[in-house]
Amino acid sequence: MLSLMELRDRGACAFVSKGGRRCNEKAFVEFHHVDPHGVGGEATAGNIQLRCRAHNAYEGELFYGHGLPAERPALPGRSAGINRHGVAEEEAAH
Repeated sequence: MLSLMELRDRGACAFVSKGGRRCNEKAFVEFHHVDPHGVGGEATAGNIQLRCRAHNAYEGELFYGHGLPAERPALPGRSAGINRHGVAEEEAAH
């Protein structure tokens, strides 16, 4: 049975370039969290899209950079400094 994301994204990478061109790769597609899972993005149909391996990695690097940053960018409505466990850095220190 196809998931909502697969139906919506037509089983292909849903990455769209700045110029408006969609990737449409169908091989090696992965789930991509629009609001990244590592900073609290939920696993909902509205927050997950399909990406080919290359575009999922590309968007991960755009958000996180190359490697693990000391402080992750904040999502709208969230404070910066949320660690990988979803706990504010100040709370984790206590």
